[in-house]
Formats: sequence, C-alpha cells, structure tokens
Amino acid sequence: MARRKRYYSIKRLLQTKAPYMILLGMRSNGKSYQVKETVLKAAYNDKTNFVYLRLYAREAAAGIAAAMTVSEKNSLRKIDIEKLTGGEYTGIAAYQGYIYFCNYDDNQKVIKGQRIGRYCALNEAQRYKSQAFVNYSYIIYEEFITDATYLNNEPTQLQQFCSTVLRNEEGRVFLVGNTLSRVCPYFNEWCLDGVLKQKQGTIEIYHHHVKDVDGNDVVINIAVEYCANANIKNTMFFGQSAKQIVSGEWDTKEVPKLPRKLEDYE
Repeated sequence: MARRKRYYSIKRLLQTKAPYMILLGMRSNGKSYQVKETVLKAAYNDKTNFVYLRLYAREAAAGIAAAMTVSEKNSLRKIDIEKLTGGEYTGIAAYQGYIYFCNYDDNQKVIKGQRIGRYCALNEAQRYKSQAFVNYSYIIYEEFITDATYLNNEPTQLQQFCSTVLRNEEGRVFLVGNTLSRVCPYFNEWCLDGVLKQKQGTIEIYHHHVKDVDGNDVVINIAVEYCANANIKNTMFFGQSAKQIVSGEWDTKEVPKLPRKLEDYE
C-alpha cells in the first residue's frame, strides 16, 4: 500500500500569535500553500492586503505566477478561490506589481476584481520607501534560505522593508524556507541559537526584549517551526541531497571521517 502524504498544517504556528513566523522544512510539504491560503482568506474576509516578497525582482515576478496562480498544473494542492470567496471570484491575477482576485470571461481573459496585495523584491527595498502601502497586514518572504548568496546585511534590510510596508501598524511576517543550507544570516542576526538542533514537528519561540519610544519594555517573539516530515517515500534520490529532498533534514555536505581518534594514528 502506498504511503499517504501528510500535508503541513499552519494551525499550531498561528496560535503562537508571533509577529515573525519562520517555517522550515522539506520541499513540497505544503508549508507555502498554508501560508498563502492564510493571507488569501484574510484578504477576502478582512480586506487586509499582503506582500509576496522574494530576493530579486525576476524571482518575484516569476514566483508570483507559480506560487499564487491556482491551477492544478502548478499548485501542489489547488486553493479553491471560488469556495474561499463564496463564488465571487475564481482565480488570482498579478499585473504590474499588484495582485488581484479575478474572474475570466468566455475567452479566458482576466477580469480583475479586488486588489489584495503586491509582489516585491527585497534587493529593491530602497525604491519602495516613498510608496504607500495602505491596509497591509501580512508579508510572505519565500525562499529566504539560499545555497547561493544573500544581500549585504540582509536581515536588517528585511526589517526596514517591513517598516515600509507596515508603518506603525502591527502585522505578521512569514519567512518560508527549505532546509538547503545551515549557513543563514537570519539565524545568527536574530539569535535563533537552537534552530539547527531543533527537531522536526516542533515549534520554538525566541524572545527579543527591546525598548519602545517611551522607554517601556517590549517583548518581540519569533516563532520557528521545523515542519514535520511529509511522509514521502521516494527512492530515486541519493547522495548529499537525498535526506533534504525526501525527509527535510538539513542539507549538509559529507566530509571524509577517520574511523578512529586522530591520536591513534602515526
């Protein structure tokens, strides 16, 4: 009998009510789906907007089509926009930096409806500072862990971008990443000391104590969930990447090891 896949549920993470929520784990386990469904429900029910953020503009433009478009072809599980909106809309459209609920005419031409957000690039954060983000409550930063390069002082740039979008309002920032590399500036900059030792299926909350403008003590929480294994059994992968792809373990490069202590050798 085939092993049934267990899709991730964001319910426990949302219960922490932390302003920063970090989702780590294997590819295609449903964590991105759950985050997007959460902000789409809020966009329709509460009329709050969101930002879909990627590191570079080309990734944001391409990623929004693949990540938010709700066809069976490019979605792990189809987000039923028609059901979510009570039949008012049937899809999602992205146009000139903005995201909309939409419908389609008989020729499959997009008919834009309610504007629900924007897609942005973190490396262009400077140009957004003079722009208005009205009624924005959520930011999704997808693929924030990379095995390539990060921006200079990227964690600080992200917080500055969050300030641009949320202004003086309290919102929620989702950071979604695959366990590609243990080297990530966010872990050190945000003092997430236990992330690399965290067990799958657990949530850890980190507390940052700061002072507000009036000198009062304020605690900012960062909730980190190492999402549980999605119960995938696939024997076509091997080598260094196999554990990360199949079970969501951190991708760690193998190095030669001596079978005995160094002192035992001449």
